[in-house]
Amino acid sequence: MRRSWLFIATLSTIYLSGCYSVNRDEFTKFARSIVEIGDRFSDAEAKLNAKGFRCDHKSFAPSISCTRDRGGILYSCIERINLGLISNNRVGKVEIPQIVCASL
Repeated sequence: MRRSWLFIATLSTIYLSGCYSVNRDEFTKFARSIVEIGDRFSDAEAKLNAKGFRCDHKSFAPSISCTRDRGGILYSCIERINLGLISNNRVGKVEIPQIVCASL
């Protein structure tokens, strides 16, 4: 019985603290699997939106910054993918900045 409570308490602590681990290499692979240089921007944005990203067309013009919030109860992380545009609205550059996290 005591082991059961210890197990439940451990799982609860892990759940509440969050299990999201920041792995830049994995995120970079993930980002590059979604958006490639030469993609039409509208297609790239649709793919990113489907993965939970929201793109800002104004703040970083002429580049576009797409962000996604990942978090739990006690932490929050912002993942970003910045797209540089070339003529005819195609992606000319894909940058993956550092993931930024904050916790209580």
